[in-house]
Amino acid sequence: MTTSQDNGQLVMKLPNDVEIRVGTKSPDGQSAQVGPDGILRVFRESKVAIELGGFVPGTTFTIFMFSTPVELGRGTIGADGNVSQFVALPGSAAVGSHTLQVNAVGPGGELVSVSMGIRVEKKQSNTAVALLAISVAILLALLSGRPIFKRRRLALRKQSSED
Repeated sequence: MTTSQDNGQLVMKLPNDVEIRVGTKSPDGQSAQVGPDGILRVFRESKVAIELGGFVPGTTFTIFMFSTPVELGRGTIGADGNVSQFVALPGSAAVGSHTLQVNAVGPGGELVSVSMGIRVEKKQSNTAVALLAISVAILLALLSGRPIFKRRRLALRKQSSED
């Protein structure tokens, strides 16, 4: 088996002319990058693109995620021996290292099972940073307006004392 990366997807080519592509795709169609170590890094509930080529048409394929076994997807290989499908990672997936496994029937009728590393990352919340930035902006606005009000009060006092 040879492995390479293409547009952020991990490409695995087997000697029997089978090709498997795994990667995430954002809504605008751009692929997220697979790490230089070949491990796909995703968040809970991320969608992972799986593309299979060179398999027996009409046969079943399955996609699993392991530490705790979870079936992510199942379907039928198309008439041309190819299939392209998105599978969603469960929201309950534990943060850390897992294994993604793709199983299908190869051109000689053999079971082809390919596994790769996948790492579920924790999403960082920017809420605290945003709240702090807004608070600082409001505080600066209030403090910068204070001298204006002070000058205005002094001008009003001066005007009323002249009257």
